Amino acid sequence: MNWDSIYSGAPEWFSVLGLVAAALHICWRAGSLHPLNNRLLRLFISRDDIQDPFVKKNLSDYSALAVFRLTYGIPARTLVDAKKIIGKAQARNVPLDLVGLAGSAFDLDSFTVIEKKRPRGMGLALCGLMLFACFWLTWILAYGATEQRLLVSLNTTGTWLWLGKDQAQIAKPALSGERPILSVASCADTSKVNYEDQGAGGFRPADPDILCDIWADPRTSAELMKSVREQRLTFLFASAFLAWTCLMLFDALRRAFAIRALARSLPQPSIQTDAPSGRSRYRLVMLLKCGAWLDWRVGIKTDTLKPPAGGARRGH
Repeated sequence: MNWDSIYSGAPEWFSVLGLVAAALHICWRAGSLHPLNNRLLRLFISRDDIQDPFVKKNLSDYSALAVFRLTYGIPARTLVDAKKIIGKAQARNVPLDLVGLAGSAFDLDSFTVIEKKRPRGMGLALCGLMLFACFWLTWILAYGATEQRLLVSLNTTGTWLWLGKDQAQIAKPALSGERPILSVASCADTSKVNYEDQGAGGFRPADPDILCDIWADPRTSAELMKSVREQRLTFLFASAFLAWTCLMLFDALRRAFAIRALARSLPQPSIQTDAPSGRSRYRLVMLLKCGAWLDWRVGIKTDTLKPPAGGARRGH
């Protein structure tokens, strides 16, 4: 496997794409194009060239607001709002990065977690399993994108293998141990080929004859090699999509953990509520905790007294 083949071409394009991606990320986090516009402005006009103190202060305030949004991810509309949020966080001893990670699940006005948007333990477990599965699939597909051989299955025997110009190797997961290899030189004497049973995933007795016929036909071999480029592009796009999925799942887990951390550090309303007359209310009867992040709340519905038939008091 040649890892350098991925980076072949013009390296300067990767630098340009990296700068563009960084600029887009900064502007997205800041919620405006001010960081990019401000950096472009500094190429032609320095800060000392601005003589008016009111304009200079206004630009400094907006730059400070952009830095606040970029650092913590909190969508403060003005610098006054940002100062209020900082004051509330300091008064309640709450990290601002958790507030930014919580996003819409955190009410900035009341400075509390919205109970309806609080993640549950089962959802976190499923998200973690999906992240683990997507990570391994991304790694496997990225590994396949670096291969110069074609992943094929022989119709006659059903054997999956990596087929190259001069050798074929049994296709197995990358961490599954040694994989049998059959080369063109083995076609001269097939008795030297060591077969494994079907359960072990090795070559079948009919595989060497089929592979030797493929290598002996120049036209078939050339067509197979043309398919390698299409296979690499397919694996590359699939791995990129799964990598983006992993990033979204990881961000969702970070957000969920931040919400739970804020819910523990801030006072929350009791689960038992005083509902109006004629309605039901819930009372907490069990709290199951699994580690520092997961908990399940079990409540029961309690009956309430209906209002008396008379309603208003009788006069004397």
